[in-house]
Amino acid sequence: MKIKPLFLYIVSMIGLLACGHRPNQAGNAIQPEEKPVEATTLTLDLKAFSEIPEEIIGCSCAFSVDSSTYEDGRFLYLDDMEKIAYVNINGTLTRLLVTERHSGERNLTVRAANETYRISLEAGQLREYGEVTYLKGILTVTDAHGTAAQLSIFGTCGC
Repeated sequence: MKIKPLFLYIVSMIGLLACGHRPNQAGNAIQPEEKPVEATTLTLDLKAFSEIPEEIIGCSCAFSVDSSTYEDGRFLYLDDMEKIAYVNINGTLTRLLVTERHSGERNLTVRAANETYRISLEAGQLREYGEVTYLKGILTVTDAHGTAAQLSIFGTCGC
């Protein structure tokens, strides 16, 4: 009789469905699909900005990629020479607190941080003009994951 194999097939299908398995065309159970894990690449994109935050008033340091970008008023880094620094990271103007500042006779070192980023600015003096010092150096920004971006910078500090 052909009814018995059909009956067994139906009963086994009901049993498989009750266990959460779906049969494929060959009658084998199909496992749930696993979603592929996407690899993410973390990057830090430092962009120039032109709008000077209200907190940066009076004496300050301003750095750009080069002297022509500096003259155009597009900055990579600004600080108030005391406690506040700004950098545009991934399109967002980011505020940091200066944690360390050393200004020697011919060099400047600034460290700043917030919950997400750390900044290190190392610059050497090119020349002085009145109360303004022209500097050239390296700006390094590191995020909480250890991803870092480093750029050559040119700028001034003074009043």
